Amino acid sequence: MVLGEWYHFVITHGKSNNHGEYFIDGVSVGTRSDVDFNWRKLRIGMNRAGGSLWKGYIDEVKIYNKTMGSTDVENLYLKSLAPSTKNINITNGGSGVLNLDWDDVKGHTGNYKLYRGTSSDFYVNISGDTPIYEGATSDHSDSSLVTGQTYCYRVLSTSVNGRGNMSDDFCSTAP
Repeated sequence: MVLGEWYHFVITHGKSNNHGEYFIDGVSVGTRSDVDFNWRKLRIGMNRAGGSLWKGYIDEVKIYNKTMGSTDVENLYLKSLAPSTKNINITNGGSGVLNLDWDDVKGHTGNYKLYRGTSSDFYVNISGDTPIYEGATSDHSDSSLVTGQTYCYRVLSTSVNGRGNMSDDFCSTAP
């Protein structure tokens, strides 16, 4: 896990066999047998002894009264907010053109929205700003740029529930 990133984290527990399975972003990352959960001492945001507090944000905690399988967990993940787009690649497309492509986001079901600014950490008003690109593919050629000007981009991916998370800034200078 990377500090500062959003994750969908699930722990399942089989009451009959004390089997625990851990999932990150809908994918199983490990199992343990003979896991003895003491539900009377369940603490969210601190350890069971109350000595160590969680450093970060915890959002949308849900506890179910059934053991979920991997398909159930993946469906929960796909119905959550899409994580932010990673690995935006910007390449030279010729004079005044930057080519952008990014990794597809698991759970992405709608359009990607690409926003452009001329400095890092530019502000995007999702409800008011018009993206320079909106489409289902994870690439775009940005043309008619001023040679020597730095441009910064952010990508918004969406899940089945609508809007997702905005990517970090990715910047490059137009050729």
